[in-house]
Amino acid sequence: DKKYDDAISWQCKIIEATNKMITNPEILQSYNESEFLKSIFKDRPNTQFDQVDEIVHERVIVPMTLQILDLLLNNSEHKSELISQFISVLERWIHIYRNQASLRKVIEFFAALSERTPSEQIIKNAADYKGDLSSSVKVVGYLVASIDTTTIEALRLHFAVIERLDINTMKLSLGTYKFILIPFFESFWLKHYNEKSQDFFFKEFWENTSIPYYKKAAWDKKLKSLFKILSHHLNYEPSISESNWLDR
Repeated sequence: DKKYDDAISWQCKIIEATNKMITNPEILQSYNESEFLKSIFKDRPNTQFDQVDEIVHERVIVPMTLQILDLLLNNSEHKSELISQFISVLERWIHIYRNQASLRKVIEFFAALSERTPSEQIIKNAADYKGDLSSSVKVVGYLVASIDTTTIEALRLHFAVIERLDINTMKLSLGTYKFILIPFFESFWLKHYNEKSQDFFFKEFWENTSIPYYKKAAWDKKLKSLFKILSHHLNYEPSISESNWLDR
């Protein structure tokens, strides 16, 4: 559990550095991690509460979701235990999260995954959510649903979130982009190919051309390179908005 708590604290320190939530840097030395996080929220003007929560959600909840899902992909035999630990972390921090309904919805998604709820229900639960931080909450829901669904549906779900993740993460934290976002999608799809290669077209081209092309791509082009490859090998036709992102 501690590494998740530490990661949340680290992400919140980025908020302090990049958004100037705390003007006195000595606060970082005088508070423990919990008090530090409380200090971010308790004195914020009411007009900025939603803005702050949006940043926290993007910087903390979304990256942690990517981390735990990547862990689940490679440790499926410990799925229930890992999800339980992650939910415990979220519940420990919910008291400082101003829009608690949005975080409770995230907890619902992970609980549903642990209970082997059909992905269609998780998708519907996410799509129907109209509360605080709805766009960010949907991102988490769709990512969670992608873990246990068909190959083509996983691609559709990832296309539904990738542009937002690409743009927001690049803007908020290059470290998160390089070391959490890219590795998640790379791990997800390379593992998916290894386990379900029958779902992919042009296997020889995948192994001899597509993957070397992806590995040679610059870090800021990797996600678009990957999604172009996936579209080709899964015979998926991107929508106009998806194509615009790929070509941008």
